[in-house]
Amino acid sequence: MTNVLCALALALLCGCTSIRDTTHAATALDATTTVIGVTSGLAVEANPLISSPAIFAGLMLTRVLATEYVDTLPEPARTTYLSGMSSVWLGAGISNVMILLLASNPIGLAFGAMTGLGWWASTAERREFAALCAEHMRMNPALVCIYTPT
Repeated sequence: MTNVLCALALALLCGCTSIRDTTHAATALDATTTVIGVTSGLAVEANPLISSPAIFAGLMLTRVLATEYVDTLPEPARTTYLSGMSSVWLGAGISNVMILLLASNPIGLAFGAMTGLGWWASTAERREFAALCAEHMRMNPALVCIYTPT
């Protein structure tokens, strides 16, 4: 259980870093809590597409590579996609944590969904900033935009 709480704390602290790092942390939280749940026997993998450890590892690697690819896209697509990816994966990770702590029930799914939606809502200002920056960069390509949370 300590492992689950440590993974959760690390993922939540990554919310204070870049959106790319938060997306990677969300993947790590989902992967870690899934492995803990499945290997301990406390949970089973609900995704029917994941039928073996190799497929699971491939999916997690695909998430890492997708995050790195999306990070190279121009704004505002970069911020929008990273916000969406991190929202879904953070929600899945939190759902896993709740399932491990409270046993499998709808509460875990509800907390996961609320977390994902909450994270998406919390990145609205970043997405708006990225869109405004991209618009201004079309007029002045030398412009450098740096998002600083308020």
